[in-house]
Amino acid sequence: MMRNRWTYWLLTAVVGVLLAACASIGSPEGGPRDYTPPSVVKSSPEPGSVNFKGNKVEITFDEIINLKDQQKKVIISPAPKTQPLIRTVGKKVTVEFREPLEENTTYVIDFSNAIEDNNESNRLEGYAFAFSTGDEIDSLAVSGIVLRAKDLEPMQHIIVGLHSNLDDTAFTNIPLERVSRTDDCGRFTLRNLKPGNYHVFALNDVDGDYRMARTEDIAFLDDIIVPSTSEYTSQDTVFTFDRKVDTVMTATHTLFLPNDLLLCMFNEGYRNHYVRQTGRPSDNKLHVLFGAPNDSLPTMEVLRPAVHQRDWYRVERILDNDSLFYWITDSAMIKTDTIIVAMTYLRSDAADQLEQVTDTIRFGYRKPN
Repeated sequence: MMRNRWTYWLLTAVVGVLLAACASIGSPEGGPRDYTPPSVVKSSPEPGSVNFKGNKVEITFDEIINLKDQQKKVIISPAPKTQPLIRTVGKKVTVEFREPLEENTTYVIDFSNAIEDNNESNRLEGYAFAFSTGDEIDSLAVSGIVLRAKDLEPMQHIIVGLHSNLDDTAFTNIPLERVSRTDDCGRFTLRNLKPGNYHVFALNDVDGDYRMARTEDIAFLDDIIVPSTSEYTSQDTVFTFDRKVDTVMTATHTLFLPNDLLLCMFNEGYRNHYVRQTGRPSDNKLHVLFGAPNDSLPTMEVLRPAVHQRDWYRVERILDNDSLFYWITDSAMIKTDTIIVAMTYLRSDAADQLEQVTDTIRFGYRKPN
């Protein structure tokens, strides 16, 4: 009896030790945290490929990945007219173009830091994939930083791009040729550039057309930039265990210039010119509110009712002519419940240029009971 009891307690102790060991192996810690971002295993086509004739790019990583903020971070330049289909499945990211690619053109798919591993969300910083549809691939690069002019704070996730067309109006009429986006510290790199002269711009591209709208924040350099390279060497020394020099290794590196571009972003305070609101707050007063201040007053021609005096109103100007009150001096008009006028004024067109237009505006008034 005592022997059986002793055996029972021994087995209980052994099982307890085994369970504790198993619990230790499966503890929530699960070993050290993984800080390594995903790395590329293979791709189709190969990075830097030339004479690419397909419509799909596939990149495979060493672990399961996610694309975070894809619409915001992933940029393809030159920009296709139809947005490509970008998706991730397991360890693979696929970019499928839905229109023919331009001939003899270097394409860059800039992922910024959108790629991250599935488990620990370790981000692959500054990853870009380039290929060419021609015999050669452009290989120059420039880099720098974008700051806010008023306080020198880094401008995050801002579009930065280049124009080889040096005309002053190119930025407003033509999409940027090569585009990237600033990181969390305001830094940027524009990759795979052709040799040549460029203007560089940065903008808060609200409408996503890679062109400047005068209402958007903007930064630019007055000077033309010329991408170039410079070679330099570095040495690394390998020591023996007794701290004697074993080997001196020399390596040659390529430096892409300029690498210190500074763009200061500002907003010129431009507002579109348009009729924002009209009304007749009282029987003897008309109100017209514009989207921006006007240098000149609009002209008002009464269509209804018929008026017998030329000067049927006096104008009260408020806020630099962007808000106008027309005090009616014609007694017959004051008694009319509906006044229709043809107003000629300046309005912003699609290119942000002012054009003269004439609109018919109806001012109604109903007397309070």
